[in-house]
Amino acid sequence: MYPPLAYQNKPHLYRFRAKSYINSQIHSRAWIENLAVRSDNQLLLTQINPANLYLFNPAKPDPPTLIHTFSSASALTGIVELYPNIFYAVAGNYSITTGNTPGSYSLWKIDFNPPESLPTISKITDLPEAGLPNGVVAIPNENALFIADSANGTIIRFDVLTGTSSVFLSGTDLDPPLPPGSPLGVDGLSIHGKYVYFTDFGEETLYRIPFASNATLPEQISSGFYGDDLDIDEKGSIWVAANFNNEIVVVDQNGEKTTVLGGQDQLTVAGPTSARFGRGSQDKILFVVTCGALVYHGYELIRAGVRLPSTPASIRINAAMAMLPPRRVVPNLFEEVDINVKGMQTHMGFTAQDNAWCGTWEEFFHQGMVRMLAREQVIHSPHAELDAPVEQLYDKVILGLIRSLTLLKFIIPALIYGDLKLLH
Repeated sequence: MYPPLAYQNKPHLYRFRAKSYINSQIHSRAWIENLAVRSDNQLLLTQINPANLYLFNPAKPDPPTLIHTFSSASALTGIVELYPNIFYAVAGNYSITTGNTPGSYSLWKIDFNPPESLPTISKITDLPEAGLPNGVVAIPNENALFIADSANGTIIRFDVLTGTSSVFLSGTDLDPPLPPGSPLGVDGLSIHGKYVYFTDFGEETLYRIPFASNATLPEQISSGFYGDDLDIDEKGSIWVAANFNNEIVVVDQNGEKTTVLGGQDQLTVAGPTSARFGRGSQDKILFVVTCGALVYHGYELIRAGVRLPSTPASIRINAAMAMLPPRRVVPNLFEEVDINVKGMQTHMGFTAQDNAWCGTWEEFFHQGMVRMLAREQVIHSPHAELDAPVEQLYDKVILGLIRSLTLLKFIIPALIYGDLKLLH
C-alpha cells in the first residue's frame, strides 16, 4: 500500500486520499511546471508562458493567487526552499512554440519573511552558461543548490552566498539523447539520505549518486518512463511525475516500479510535471502539478475519476472540420501543394521533426520510420533479432502499403485544423 495521494492536473491541483480529485484549475491552457510546499502546506506554483508565480492554499476553495510575473522571462521552471520561508527559482525564455533560449536564464530569491507578508523578490544572478536549468534541490546543511541543466546534461552546484558555481556531475547518463530524441536530459532532482536522485527525461531513466562523495558514475535505479520532477517518501520510495506517460510512477529502493495513477492512454493526470509531498500533518499527501499535456496531446477535465464535458472549443472545431466533405479533388497532391516546410521547425512532443522535402508518400513514411526506429535503438540499445527485419519493412512493407497513394490519379485531401493552433 502506498501513502494517500494528492495531485494536480492540467493546471489544476488534484488531491486524493481514497480517490483523486482536482483542487483547482488556473486556466485550460496553463502549463504549471513545478511547485514548492511551504511550512503551512500552501503551495508555490511556477508557470511557463507566461513566467508566473502563484500561491495556492489547497485547504480552501479559493483559486490560486498570482503573486508575481517575471516580465523579463517567458518561463519559470524549478523552485525550492533553502532557508525558512526563503525560496529560490529559475526564470528564463522557453516556449513550446519558439523553443528554448540558452543563456537567457537567471536565479531569483523569493523571501516570504515575515511569513504572512507578500514576498520580496530579487534577482541573485544571471546564468549565462546554462542551457536549460530545470529541477532545483537544496543541499542539506549547506548554503547551496543543485540545479539540473536539461540542455547541457549537467548538475550544477550553486552557492547562494558567494555566487559561485561548479559542475557537480556530468556525463552520458545526464545528456539528452541523440536526435531524433527529446532535447531534454537530466531533469528532476531530489535528495534522500546520502543520495541525490535524478531523472533523465529523454533517456527515460532514473538514477542516484552520493552527493557528498567523489563518485562520478551514477547508479541506474529504473527506466522506461519520461521522468520529470520527483519526490521521495519516508520509506525511500521515489514518486515520479512521468510527463509523457500521463502517469505517477512509484519506484522502490529495489528498482521495482508501479504506476499508481493515470496511464499512457488516459487523461486522469495529463502531463504531470512535478510531485511534492506535504509537510507536517500532511506528509502523506502528494501534490502533483501538470502541463495539461499541452506538449503531448489533447486534454480534458477530470474530477473524481469522471470526465467532464470540458473539451476546449478548438478541439471540438477540429473534430467538426475533419468530418466536413472535401471541397475539391486534386489530381496529384504533390503537384498541387508544396509540402516542403524547410525553415519551419516542428515537433512531436519534444522531438524535433525532419522537414526535408519528400516527393512521394513512400519517401515520407520511410524517413519517419527510420527516425522512429533509430530513436528506439538509442533508448533501448540495438537488438539483432528485432533489427533484422527492418530493411524488409523499409523496402517491402512501406512500399506495398503506401505506393498506391503515389500512383493514384486522384487524392481527396483534408486539412485538419489542429496542431499549430493547439501549440503541440
